[in-house]
This record gives sequence, C-alpha cells and structure tokens, in this order.
Amino acid sequence: MRSQRDGRGRYQKWDGASALRAEDGDLENGARDIDASIPSTETPGDFPESSPPPPPRRWLLWGKRIGRAALWLGAFTGLIALFVLALFRLFPPAASPVSKEPGAKRVLLVSLDGFRADYLDRQERPPTAGVRRASVSRTAADSTYLAPNLRQLAARGFRAAYLEPVFPTKTFPNHQSIITGQYPESHGVVDNVFYDPVLNETFNMGHLEERFWGGEPLWATLRRQGRVTAAYDWPGSEVTYRQTWKRPHAHAGPFNASRPYAERVRQIIEWYERGVVDDQGKLQVPDLVAVYLEPVDHAGHLYGPDSLAVSMAIAEVDQVLGTLVSGVRQALASRADRLHVIVVSDHGMAAVDDQRRVALNATHAAAAELYQRMAQVAKGAAGHVRAYTQDSMEERWHLKGSRRVAPVSVLASTGWRLVYDEDAEAASRQPRHAWGDHGYDNIEPKMRALFVADGPTFRRNAGDAPDRQPVLRNVDVYEIVCTLLGAQPAPNNGSRDAVAQVLRSA
Repeated sequence: MRSQRDGRGRYQKWDGASALRAEDGDLENGARDIDASIPSTETPGDFPESSPPPPPRRWLLWGKRIGRAALWLGAFTGLIALFVLALFRLFPPAASPVSKEPGAKRVLLVSLDGFRADYLDRQERPPTAGVRRASVSRTAADSTYLAPNLRQLAARGFRAAYLEPVFPTKTFPNHQSIITGQYPESHGVVDNVFYDPVLNETFNMGHLEERFWGGEPLWATLRRQGRVTAAYDWPGSEVTYRQTWKRPHAHAGPFNASRPYAERVRQIIEWYERGVVDDQGKLQVPDLVAVYLEPVDHAGHLYGPDSLAVSMAIAEVDQVLGTLVSGVRQALASRADRLHVIVVSDHGMAAVDDQRRVALNATHAAAAELYQRMAQVAKGAAGHVRAYTQDSMEERWHLKGSRRVAPVSVLASTGWRLVYDEDAEAASRQPRHAWGDHGYDNIEPKMRALFVADGPTFRRNAGDAPDRQPVLRNVDVYEIVCTLLGAQPAPNNGSRDAVAQVLRSA
C-alpha cells in the first residue's frame, strides 16, 4: 500500500513484524502607406499646348505600385518561411512513433498490490443488499470468476503456482526487489519505514532521494542499453536520480490514488500509440512500461481478505487490466509488435482482528536489554511472537548484511498483530472487527503473491496441474524481463533456472 507515513522516531513499527531500535542510536519577453512612397511621374510643361493631352498614365503608376507591393510581399513571405522553419526545428511536430525493428518485443509489467495468489481462483458471491456489484464482461468459461481477464491471460500463457515475496512482505521492499532482481539487503529498501544509522535519517514512503534507493531498476538497465521505458506509479519510478539514465523516459509524476483508472489507462495506451521521447529526442514505442494498481490492497487492509470489498476490488482491477491490455494490443497491432504482458503482485494479505494481538513495551533500551525484554514478551505469547537479533535472523530473509535492519526485531505469527501498550488499551475500547494486514514471514501461504504472463515467448502451462506449476521468486522477474528483451542484466539475485521455466527460448 502506498501512502505518506511519518517515519520519524526511535524505532520502527511493522504490523506483521515489528523492529525496535536500541537506544544507543547505532543503527537509525509604423506601418507605413506603400502608395505614398511612390513619387508622381507627371510634371508641368511636358507637352506643347497644341498637342492634345495624352491619356492619363495611371497604368504606369499602378504598375509601379504593384511592383513595389510585390517586393514587400516577397520579403515578408520569406521572413514568415524562415520563422516557420525555425519553429519546426525547435518544436518538431508530433509524429508516429518509430519501432526500432519490425515485430519488436514489448513488455507491459503490471503490479497489483496485495493481490494474493489464490485470488485468481476466487469465484463470485452474491452481493450484500445495497452494495452494487462491479460490472465485468465474462466468457462462458470464466462466468463465475471475479478476474476473468486475468484468468484468460493465464489460460493463453503462463501461470506460476505463486510468486514468493521477499521479507518483510511489505510494498516498497518487494517492488524494489521485483524491479531490480535484488534482495533488500542489496538494494537497501528493507521496509516501508526504516532508519539508516550512517545517513542518520529515517526513510518513509515519501522519500524519493537517491541515497535510499539501491540496485539498478529495469528501466535503468534498458535505458543504459539504448532502450525506451516508461512507468506509471511504480514505487521508486519517481526517484530523483542524478544520472538521467537511471530514470524511466516517461512517468506519471507523484503517486495519486484519487486519479481515475480511466485516466491512467488512457495515458499508458497513449505511450504505446504516440511513443515517448528517447535519449535522441525521437518518439519511440517503449520497450517496457511498468504499472502499479492499488485497489485490492486498500480493500484488504480495511475489510480483510475474505470481505465482499476485496471481491469487488478484484473485479474492478481485473476490468481495468482487461481494458488496458486490449488498448495496448490495439495500439501495437499496426506495427505487428509482439506484446508480452506480465502481471505480478508484491505480497498477499492475512485476516487480523482485535483478539489476536500482542502488546509490546515500547520503551528505549540498549540492544541487549531490549532483546531480553522482547524475548520475555515472546515467551508469554504462546508461540505467536519471535524475537531476533540481527545475527540470529533467518538466513533466507537476506537481511543480515544491511545496516538498515534494527538490532532487535520482533515477528508475529500470521494473523497476529504487534501493538504498543497504549494501542492495546485503545483497541480494547473499540468495537471488534476484522481487517487485513501483511508483513509476515515470506514463506507463509497467506503472503504468497501472483505471477501470470502472456505473450509469444512465454511457455504455456494452462494444462498443468496446480502441483506442477512452478514456484517463482520475485527477484527472478528482473532476469526474466532482461532475457525476454535481450538486455544484459546488472548483478542480481535472479535464477537462470526460473528463466528457463518461463520462457520458450531461454
């Protein structure tokens, strides 16, 4: 979920997992009349008195007038022509985008925040009275499913059993891992909120300074190799990199959740129809467009993964996806470009409620003392909480090598919440209701993410039984896209075995 949060403080709080900071601060711009200018040609005494007066020579007067006017008009026309030429040089007219090669491969990478892997198979339920059901066009085969467009992509192409997120299962670490192919300890975005002891600054989701963002994003890798890219709302695409090549050629500007989906889709399709300006100032069809859509995660947080609100959000985002893919395909049809669509998500969602919570004593202390306190909390939580030092963290989380990880971390079991004592007291006075959260261990089933791909280069595995569909890691996506587009990847944690599982020619 993308939003502004106040990241200041002495420790960082996760809902699924909480990290507490040790008190010692080691880690945190006269026209004139042309006729009047022509002299008279008649003078007194030109003809003898006996001679009849000659006819007036007005033809000569008008001829000279016309000739002078023609000279002025010619000069003026020439100036206009020079002016127009200069304008065309400075502001070239919009032209049809030029494909670098006929039938070029294009990648549309779409992330659906909080779209749990099993949402793809969720079927429609009767709407609650007073709640209007989202209108979605469906084929007969998918008439009962909430995401028919997404299922059609899977039926024509490739579907993973699930996409394993990185830990912590939060929005920013996982989007950075997807787009760079690196684990959080390498790209440095270890959470939605964290403290860097060397910078002595706290990062939150509004920070776009380059110093917080490591790794080489797909748009940077491709741009460095002469490719053209664009991004719409992808977390990190607005980062103010000093080196221009690290940025996408076009992006949507600051994230705005209130921007209508029709406007978002229209802009993305326009990039494919008109192209974006490349590094030589020419309009080119983008090789990669990365897109982020948030409604499913938003509904999941507010009402829980099993709610009608989430079902409606699934149907809504599926309709947006269907309109987008159809529009992009139509835009590329005249050039016979080969579109490859990859749809992923960053993490899943688990149901939580007021009854499953563990209160933490949120006081400052040295690392050793703090760990002992959290160990006692864990001991009294009947196995629903685990406390870690940086050294004792799970190797598979790939976090030990980062200075941005707190010296003491506390992780709750899936479905449980970690709250401060004052939060627990306030919650006890509020009506009990269910909602949703994430941030838990990345191997938990409820945290599993989505991977669906469709395009001529992807393998087709629609006929495979669920237990035969491969499991992919989100750090594999970077390597898959680089291989698909024939780009040389930067160092990453992706697997060539995963590429071979997904692509026909790998």
